[in-house]
Amino acid sequence: MIDARARTESSGVAVSPSALLGAACAVSLILCGCPDPSNNSTDKVHGSLDVQLTVALPGAVAIGFSGQLLQLEQGSIMTVSATTSSAVDSYAWYIDGTAAAQGPAAASITFGDTLGGGAHTLTLVVTGEGAFSSREIAFTVTARSQPTSFSFDTGGFPPEFTCAGDAAWVIDGAAYHSSPRALRSGPLENGQASTVTLSGTVPAGKTLAAISFYRKVSSEPQYDSLTFSIGGTEQGRWSGEVGWGQASYTLSIGGGMEYRFTWSYMKDSAVSIGADCAWIDDVVLTVQ
Repeated sequence: MIDARARTESSGVAVSPSALLGAACAVSLILCGCPDPSNNSTDKVHGSLDVQLTVALPGAVAIGFSGQLLQLEQGSIMTVSATTSSAVDSYAWYIDGTAAAQGPAAASITFGDTLGGGAHTLTLVVTGEGAFSSREIAFTVTARSQPTSFSFDTGGFPPEFTCAGDAAWVIDGAAYHSSPRALRSGPLENGQASTVTLSGTVPAGKTLAAISFYRKVSSEPQYDSLTFSIGGTEQGRWSGEVGWGQASYTLSIGGGMEYRFTWSYMKDSAVSIGADCAWIDDVVLTVQ
């Protein structure tokens, strides 16, 4: 009778075949048993046989995704949820190879707002019942599409506009052109200025052909005024009591190029007349 025991090739420690479930490994079979009847000897058969034993893994867990996008606009987020064909113990998510979320309850992940433009990968690894499975999806983060008109009627300050100077511009409902609100310069002392700038990049393959906007001013004539500049060069100036009127400028700014439009309300060293501020509304960029 032959007694066969499996020993791991690396350690030589006896293990049971059931302990090898889920692995492919090299083992040695050490044989010992009865005397050899072929030569009438009382010597027992001794020897060893190296074999390659491959034991199949338990059935892989199938992973399904929902909510994934092939393209994600920069600054936006997406939520991806996972379903599995059988119960799992833990989820581990990776974005471009870096751990992002993990745990037994992490069946979904929300991400994306901090990713830069270009190609990215999202990977999920699930473990359970001695097995693990993984699935990967590829997606691209694209440049954020820029609005071509601003009416300020939502009440939120558009992120494309940035303020500078001694006081920030604000959303105001006291005066407007065609919507419930407009953008108004901030409160100033003599000799101060309130500036707001609209900036961005022209989309590839497009041309920024024009800008138009409506403006209103209530100030000391000739001394306190609203100016409009393109790329740092003044294009228009209004002072005194000026009702709502449109200003338009022809442009030719190509795709991939940056633009910068600046409105500044400035006060001289003395005297305040009227509301002492300026408003702009219905800013429109013509992109072709």
